[in-house]
Amino acid sequence: MVNWNQLATAWSADHGFVGSGKVQAMQRTLPLLEDTASVPFVCRYRADIVAPLSTKEVHKLAEMFASWNSLQSLRKKILDKIQEDTQLQHRVQSSISKSELEDLYAPFKPPSKGSLEDRIAKEHPHLKAEVDAFWQGQQTTSQEKKLRPREAAVTLLANKIASHTPTTDALLEYVERFAKVKASKVSPGKDVDAKTRSENDKKYATYYDFSVAYGYIRDHQVLAIRRGVNNKAIKLSYDIDAERTESRIRRSLLDEGVQLQGKAAGLWADATKDAWSRLLRKRITSRLWKDKCTHAEEKSMEVFRVNLLKALLAPPLSTPKPLLALDPGFAAGIKACLLQSTGQLLFQDEETSLVTVKFLQNRKEGIETLISLLQILYSAQDNEHGNTAKTTNGKMPKPPVVTVALGNGHGSQEARQLVRDASDKCGIPIDIQLVSEAGASVWSVTEGASREFPSQAPAAIASVSIGRRYQNPLPELVKIPPRSLGLGMYQHDLKETELDEKLRITSIHAVAEVGVDGNSCSAEILEKIPGLTSKLAQRIIEARPLRARNDMLERVSGIGTKTYENCAAFIKVAGDEPLDATLVHPESYPLARYLLKKLKWNLADKASIRKADLPQTKHGRCEKWGDLIEKAAVKYSVTQDRVDSVVGHLISSITNPDPRLGGTMSIVGSSPVASAAKATDVGSVDGCSLLPSSTSTSIGALRKACPLRGIVATVRNVVDFGAFVDFGGENDGLLHRSKLGPVSLSSLLVGQEVGVDILSVSDNGRVAIALNGLNCDPEPSKPKQTNGKNAGKRSYSTTARKPENPPAKRRRAGRKG
Repeated sequence: MVNWNQLATAWSADHGFVGSGKVQAMQRTLPLLEDTASVPFVCRYRADIVAPLSTKEVHKLAEMFASWNSLQSLRKKILDKIQEDTQLQHRVQSSISKSELEDLYAPFKPPSKGSLEDRIAKEHPHLKAEVDAFWQGQQTTSQEKKLRPREAAVTLLANKIASHTPTTDALLEYVERFAKVKASKVSPGKDVDAKTRSENDKKYATYYDFSVAYGYIRDHQVLAIRRGVNNKAIKLSYDIDAERTESRIRRSLLDEGVQLQGKAAGLWADATKDAWSRLLRKRITSRLWKDKCTHAEEKSMEVFRVNLLKALLAPPLSTPKPLLALDPGFAAGIKACLLQSTGQLLFQDEETSLVTVKFLQNRKEGIETLISLLQILYSAQDNEHGNTAKTTNGKMPKPPVVTVALGNGHGSQEARQLVRDASDKCGIPIDIQLVSEAGASVWSVTEGASREFPSQAPAAIASVSIGRRYQNPLPELVKIPPRSLGLGMYQHDLKETELDEKLRITSIHAVAEVGVDGNSCSAEILEKIPGLTSKLAQRIIEARPLRARNDMLERVSGIGTKTYENCAAFIKVAGDEPLDATLVHPESYPLARYLLKKLKWNLADKASIRKADLPQTKHGRCEKWGDLIEKAAVKYSVTQDRVDSVVGHLISSITNPDPRLGGTMSIVGSSPVASAAKATDVGSVDGCSLLPSSTSTSIGALRKACPLRGIVATVRNVVDFGAFVDFGGENDGLLHRSKLGPVSLSSLLVGQEVGVDILSVSDNGRVAIALNGLNCDPEPSKPKQTNGKNAGKRSYSTTARKPENPPAKRRRAGRKG
């Protein structure tokens, strides 16, 4: 049986669950996760149990529990060997690190066939027992003389030192503190062509003469060095003082009661030196580098996860409108589509709604094609929102502005200018919105796309994805593999399976935040509901129309009570039961009906519910409701917090059915950049303009024009050292974290518009950017780094800042003979 208290206590200490009541909350939450409850379900409908854990902490706990479960076989193997060592048992039972468990198992592994220890055992069968006795304290002169041949005895003694857990723990801590990571250029072989050499120089010049203390190396540097090593462009090494390290080993042995003095001191010194040079140096540095790479991967995955969540939960248009979507191109033309406000094609006839704008051979013809599309959309928008000829208070209303969603890929500058010329010529006002087209072409070749547009070539329908993601990002982006959205850092260097699982869970979290309409949503978004699979989602679609939530339990094969418990409340159904269209879970319907009756709220007529009677906070509790909540808790045998949660779900369903629009979600609330801009103008787009077309044609033209102030840019990716923004040039520019002023890096949202200054363009085409309003000076051009003495070192001084990832204090195990 799992000891939840032991796991919770160990994990809270080792993995940052700091705060009052966290250990007890972990003890309560872990059994729920073991019972296959999904994290979104637990966080929303078992909030009274998991409190005070945050959603992020519950996700972290679920990941740790999954890792812990995956190591059960190795854990059992070790526990069978250490039945008498209680302290070590606790460590093994709670560990979620495979590397740690393998190190703990090392003393018990039999020597591999043909190894030094194996050969010594065959040639000198008595020696191992004599070395064991010597290790246990029998260090008399007569015992020391039995350790012959001496070289073999030193080898066996060194092996015992290298397998001694307290010593390796102490050594890990020591090397973490004092080792330096070094990187240097690998001389390219004759088989490496000039192009590859040039590319490697651009990518890895920073690391050709690089040295930094282990605790100060940044995550992106770790991933870059690892990639360089894999590409055979960089050599990785470590600067460690051998004498001091051997001294630390001896001190650790003394701390454990091992006698190192007397006539056997020389033997111990030789064994210590052999243990470090032959065994421990490589093992320790490999373990530390692996730990550092694992941490960097986890941080990179976390960056990807947060970026994906921000992109998926970006608010839809508050007022849906028809639009013209453009997928820029040259030889193949600009692929255009006309969309209704619902995201469907404007006309049932695909040939009318999907048009190719050819302009390379005949620019005038391209402009005329765009004019006809703008006129069609203008009329459609005019009809949808009322005749513009009608007057209001005797005044003519402004003509409707046509929205153009333009993909940001190659050719977007030319397409933007072309549609501007068309607008000027026909007099129809337009609003051009630059939209990330990452993944649009991937979606266009999916089975879902071909089902929707069976007669269209994939290239012709990518513009549909561009337009729809501008109208409502979530249902469109979930159709695309997250890896194709360009939101990660070094994503191609990460473990595919682990990254895909984390991103899958993130997509489920995002969909659960918003919920879906069970009768109209796509299969792609329905399968992201907690507890559902693609097969179950398809069966639900086949069972449509749903009259109530419990139709899924009664009519859909494969949905049992546990699956229904996880998924039901995230699927809204418009029917005879008003609660089916709310956030309230079916298990709480009796309680919800009691509350509605007592509060005199009618969900079928939300307009009749006075907003003044509702609390301002999501789970606020009015004083006059205190007695009601207490009575409801007693009547339905639940906690008052559970009652309060149901009240909160009712209020949210009444006042804010889509949390993306109401600003109630912390992940996508009002833009902190906009808030900062109100006070300081830093990052504000007010007064900024799009990049002039004269500077967007080439890197050279952009370099000559720098610095450029007040340019509108769009955040495309946020990483730990800054953000990459699309400012309208050939490549995205880097908005370094040092160029953000009062705006925090974590506040930047993927897809958000910001005002920037383009400061400079380096020789290798990297564009340096700062937020507009900071008035940063242009960065001087830097000479390319070579193998000079100080290249790559200056910004990593150990006195300049604290370690980014200070070594965690490792748990110590008792002595094992």
